[in-house]
Amino acid sequence: MSEVQGRILIVDDEEEIVEALGRVVHREGLTPLLAKRGREALQMVRASHPDVLLVDVRMPEMGGLELMRKARELDPELPVILITAYAEVHGAVEAIRAGAHDYLAKPFDHREVIRVVLCALKERRLKQESRRLVDDGHNVLSPRETFGPSVAIGRVIS
Repeated sequence: MSEVQGRILIVDDEEEIVEALGRVVHREGLTPLLAKRGREALQMVRASHPDVLLVDVRMPEMGGLELMRKARELDPELPVILITAYAEVHGAVEAIRAGAHDYLAKPFDHREVIRVVLCALKERRLKQESRRLVDDGHNVLSPRETFGPSVAIGRVIS
């Protein structure tokens, strides 16, 4: 089991795929969130704040690229991994240009899925930590503010 924790939203209109990926993610110590439609997935993005979105490119009503765009409106840093049974170079290039973290072809090796999911999760965590450090850096007091307006402190910091 992995030490990494995270919520992985899995979206595919094929129930078997959703359930299989859910089991794979769960075995890795991650929390699977399962959806079969794009609208349902968007509600889950709003309510559950997943760490990674794993979504099929071709689904009825709302495809994976559209779902990715709408989910990114809610969470601009959400890593999205697109999966498809219709793998082609053009589709992969389009997905990456649109901002997908990665693009996987069905049938996929479960180890590869976990590798890509963990990579996306770690990248998200690094971005969050980096943002936190930058935000904390803006709140740092200057030496003058920290130690006060004495002549001795003035000599030390000049």
